Amino acid sequence: MVKLLSLKMQGIRSIGDKPQCIDFLHPLTLIQGENGTGKTTIIEALNNVTTGKVPTGKMGAFVHDLKIASKSRVDAQIQLQFLDARGNKCVATRRMTASTARNAAGVTIKSDEATLKFIDQGVERSISSKQASFFENIQQLLGVNSAVLNFVILCHQEDSCWPLSDSKDLKERFDKIFDVSEYVDIIDNLKVAKKDCDKKVGEITKELSQHLEGYVEQKAKIEADVRKSEKELATSTKNLAKLAEKIQSKKVEITATQSQFDELRAVQDDIKATKLKLELKETSLNDLDVPSFSGSRAQLEAELSKASSASDFKDAEKERKNIDRSIQECNQSIKDLDRKVFSTQEKLNKANVELELKERILAEAKATESRLREKFNIDDDDVGTALKSSKESKVIELKDLQRDYNTKKESIEAKVRELTDEIVTYRTQKRTYEQEADRLTKQLRQIQAELAKTKATEGSEAVTAKIEALKAEFEGQPTAKELEASLEATQKKRDSMGAELRLLEDLVAAEATEAKKKAMLEETLKQDADALKSLFETPPVANFQNRFKVLCNNLEPECRKAKTALDKHELEVSQITKKFDQLSMRIAHEESRINESKENIAAVGVDPESVKEKHAAIKEDLKKCRSELGEKQAYSVLYGKWEREIVAKKMCPCCDHAFTAPAEIDRVIKKVKKSSEQLPAEIEDLNETISSFEKTESSLSRVLPDVEAIQEILNKTIESQRSLTEIEEQKKSKAALRDRASTEYAELRRKLDLAKQLSGKASLLDRCVEDAKDAANKVSDLRSKLSEADSMEADNGTLEWKVDDLRESHAQLQTEITDLKQSLSSAFNREKKLVELERRKFEIDSAADKSVSLANEKTEKEAALREAQANASANDSTVPGLEKEKQALEAQLKKLTLTQNETVNAHQREIASFESALRQLEEQRQRVRKAPEGSDSVNGLKASLATLLESKSDAEKSKARLEAQRQQVMHKEDHVRTLSDQLRKLDFELEIGTLNANLGDLREKEELLAPVVRQLQQLKEELVKLDKQRDSNDFNINHLKKQIRERKTELKAPKMKQAVADYQAKYVERQINTTMSEDLSRYAECLDNSIIEFHTSRMELINEKLDKYWRTVYTAYDIDTIRIKAEPTKSTDKRKSYNYRVVMVVDNQEIEMKDRCSAGQKMLASILIRIALADVFAGGCPVLALDEPTTNLDVDKIENMATMLGRLVQEHPALQLIVITHDHDLVRHLHRCCRPEHVYRLSKDEVGVSWLKRHTNLDDD
Repeated sequence: MVKLLSLKMQGIRSIGDKPQCIDFLHPLTLIQGENGTGKTTIIEALNNVTTGKVPTGKMGAFVHDLKIASKSRVDAQIQLQFLDARGNKCVATRRMTASTARNAAGVTIKSDEATLKFIDQGVERSISSKQASFFENIQQLLGVNSAVLNFVILCHQEDSCWPLSDSKDLKERFDKIFDVSEYVDIIDNLKVAKKDCDKKVGEITKELSQHLEGYVEQKAKIEADVRKSEKELATSTKNLAKLAEKIQSKKVEITATQSQFDELRAVQDDIKATKLKLELKETSLNDLDVPSFSGSRAQLEAELSKASSASDFKDAEKERKNIDRSIQECNQSIKDLDRKVFSTQEKLNKANVELELKERILAEAKATESRLREKFNIDDDDVGTALKSSKESKVIELKDLQRDYNTKKESIEAKVRELTDEIVTYRTQKRTYEQEADRLTKQLRQIQAELAKTKATEGSEAVTAKIEALKAEFEGQPTAKELEASLEATQKKRDSMGAELRLLEDLVAAEATEAKKKAMLEETLKQDADALKSLFETPPVANFQNRFKVLCNNLEPECRKAKTALDKHELEVSQITKKFDQLSMRIAHEESRINESKENIAAVGVDPESVKEKHAAIKEDLKKCRSELGEKQAYSVLYGKWEREIVAKKMCPCCDHAFTAPAEIDRVIKKVKKSSEQLPAEIEDLNETISSFEKTESSLSRVLPDVEAIQEILNKTIESQRSLTEIEEQKKSKAALRDRASTEYAELRRKLDLAKQLSGKASLLDRCVEDAKDAANKVSDLRSKLSEADSMEADNGTLEWKVDDLRESHAQLQTEITDLKQSLSSAFNREKKLVELERRKFEIDSAADKSVSLANEKTEKEAALREAQANASANDSTVPGLEKEKQALEAQLKKLTLTQNETVNAHQREIASFESALRQLEEQRQRVRKAPEGSDSVNGLKASLATLLESKSDAEKSKARLEAQRQQVMHKEDHVRTLSDQLRKLDFELEIGTLNANLGDLREKEELLAPVVRQLQQLKEELVKLDKQRDSNDFNINHLKKQIRERKTELKAPKMKQAVADYQAKYVERQINTTMSEDLSRYAECLDNSIIEFHTSRMELINEKLDKYWRTVYTAYDIDTIRIKAEPTKSTDKRKSYNYRVVMVVDNQEIEMKDRCSAGQKMLASILIRIALADVFAGGCPVLALDEPTTNLDVDKIENMATMLGRLVQEHPALQLIVITHDHDLVRHLHRCCRPEHVYRLSKDEVGVSWLKRHTNLDDD
């Protein structure tokens, strides 16, 4: 059981540096203090250490004021010792710090580390706020949450009557006490989790239907296609081997026929060559424009031999050749001289440019030296040496200046540091003297105030006279103790009569409750009668919860079984539907492929049925054209070859006749060129024809697969249509089974939902039955008690008469008690005045003794104050002189630094100018050294160029002389050339006759070519057909292999390889999520019902305890009892949110208590509601702190409050009550009722610091 042991406070609110401690008593701890002394600080400290709550919302107002403490730092601490729910001692400590920096404008508040020591499983543990949540651990040890601590156990004075506040505020606090937000968050999280599961089920279902099922079916289809393709591949391979044998046999026949064809074709080629030679010989004969020789061939050869062998002809030919050779040598010599002239001219130009560049560099170097001499006033011959010497002297001067400056600067800075230390010392002494003076001034003010207070007090003799007069005035009147004894006897009599009256009233109320509970049970059963009949053959009248539990347990397996069957049928329908859709799509796809293939064929402009025939015909035509093109291209090459041979050999390529005259060569070349010029046009025509044929053949080859595909697809489409009809029939039968399973599942689900809905009311129905039984038992017990008390049976008439009689007697006793209380109050006031006068007399006597010592102390403090002020003034006169001296030194140092910087900058600028001049001079000298030497080479190159030009002129003159000599020699060769042409003419005529005879023989052989050509053509056509069959078969084999590879690759893909496993995993995942969703729904519903049941039971328990406490504590009869009404809000989810209000029951009528009761009733109702809430929500922490419970109460109500609190303590033995008040009367009454060991009094001193003092006697000061 939780119990508060002690509270130590330091540095919070008005409590100063000295810790103030409270040892909590059981059952009552009294803390009394006047208004403004810091009583509420105790509640705030308890709240802060247990929940972290700060009253004003800011830590700065909670920590002790730095001005009152006269410090720059205040350390605040709150330490609470208590026993936890297991009886182990725990210590919780919170620390805070308030400080102000020397230069800071405001106060810095810092919350330091908090510690908690407690016993855990027999071992002492200590945790800090850095390791764990400090307040969560405290609240766990106390066994309550923060809302119960703030609103119930430790309630601030301003919130002491919150149960009777606005409905909005009341709802907010009750929701926090019930921790509604946590339950709502849990249910919302459950709904979100269910929604996520449902979403995941939908996604998985979609994935199963869209992908995984398709992958499984696609995998099976691919495997079937692979097996089918492998069978087709084996058949095609066998066919290919047979075709290879046939092709090989056909090739042997073609080779033999081709050899015959080649021989006969060679005859054709010989005929063409003979014709061509004949034409060339005839053309050459016609081109020889010489007269026929009159003699015989022998005579002509003899004359030609004579003319060719003459010595002058041979000498002329040799001379011509020598002249040609000399002309070639002259040409070569002229070319060589031209190259040498060009090279020499380039070298001369380059040498001229280099010579000009060197002259310009020398001029710039002289100008630079002259400029530097003039700038730096240099008279020496070597400018560089003079510049280096000047630079070094400037560097030495700069170092000397820097050394002198550093020496002076260090000296001045040392003096400034000495003065600064001396000023700081004086100022520190002054601050110490001023602080001492302030402290003495404060002490003098306190002494003066005490002296003035001592003088202002009334004299001892006057107070003694008042005491005697007061005793004489009230002599003979009853004392307070006598009145207390009389009052106690009357109260006992009234309490006995009140107990009997309450017993009778309880009986009347119990009978009314019994009738109400029975009516409620009948009404509840009547509302759900139809639902009960539909679920049970015999509707239950009791034990509803168990009956509904058994029914739900029976229905749930049946419902799951029906759901499984429905899912199975839906899966089958989904699979068949998907198969139907896939087959329909496949048929549509095949139809689109047929249309696409037809469009491709139509684009070529042929009928699909005639594509193959046209393709074969166009290939034959293309073959013929290519053969003819080959012949034409051969003629073109042959003509070109002949033309080159004629030019090179100067003889006929057909008859090897040598040409003697250039005119004869030109005539033959012109004839060959004429024949050659006709060939390009013919070749171009053939190329265009072949190109046209190739385009047509390419188009027909492109659509050949489309023709074959159309036939294959048409065969497949017929089979697919037949399968589609079968699947559609299966789909209809499966859909019928699914609809029947859906109807069965919907009926079972309806019964299960209805059973679950009514199971939420089952506990209410069972409670109504139990309430009716309890009410009947209560009536029976009360009647038996009443019969025992009165020794007779009590009927309704007797009860009403007795209640009225007892109420009248009870009212009379209450009037007597009121009179006695007034008399007792007068006696207390009289005794209080007497005690106050005696206390005042004691203070006057003590003050008289104290005034002498205060006067002496005042004299000593005044002397010390004057001494401290004199010392501070002395420091004030010394510091300004030191500061003035320091400022002068700092100004001197600043001026010295400025002068030094200017001098250093000037020297550095001069050194930089010397370095820049040296760099310029060195650069110019480098350029002069690198400049080329070109004056001598220019003259040499000019001389060489003149020599070369002269040699070239001589070579050109020699060439002109040689060409004139060559023209004279050429005339001697013309006679020999004419004789040669006449001899050639005779040879041509003889060769033409021979060629004509050979041509006749070849034409006889050519007639055998036609049968061989036909036979060869037939064999080639047969071979082409076999090749086509082989190509088709080969293409089919490659296509099948490719298809098998692709299909196997698809099977190796992860999605296909794991298709079945993925499908099973996803199906299991869907079932798991479906089950999770259903379980979450049931759990949320169960939790919702549990929350409602918990809230209902808690409210009933709160009202039960509240009724008990009210009837025990409240002695008047104007209010029978009070209770808290919890009404569902008008939101969409009514079962989670309630509005609250406090009502009082007057004559069995509920009236809202807010604004309809007195201040005392309001305070009492608030206290009792807090106690009832503590019993229900903090049963292990029976602690209640009351802050100013008599606020706004009249004097005559204070005793009633004290009496009621005393009865409350007696009624609740475990309760630890803490009362904090300013009211002396309340303290006296409670002290008299509960007799605590001591009472705490809280007061403030003149500085504003609060102090706690323990008193064992109320009369102690």
